[in-house]
Amino acid sequence: MLNSDELDIFLRTLGRFLGRSTPLPPPILNAFHTHLNAIPTPHPGARDELAELKLAIKEGSWGPNLEIIGMSSGVGLGDIVTGARLTAANIKRASK
Repeated sequence: MLNSDELDIFLRTLGRFLGRSTPLPPPILNAFHTHLNAIPTPHPGARDELAELKLAIKEGSWGPNLEIIGMSSGVGLGDIVTGARLTAANIKRASK
């Protein structure tokens, strides 16, 4: 089960994805499973943490010289490849 803070983050995130303007009601039952030896299961709020990290890098001394790929669009191999391609295109565009 998710603790109340994790559940709150999850419901807000899900509501945002669903385009809700009002909060989702709490579930009657919740279960959260981490599948070992499988694609990683991001924890609630992980996307917000990654966005905060990306902003800190962009505004910091690294500026455009560092890119993070991975969990921003997904954690599967296809998502990583797509992220790498987009990063390469951004680097190429910035070097012109």
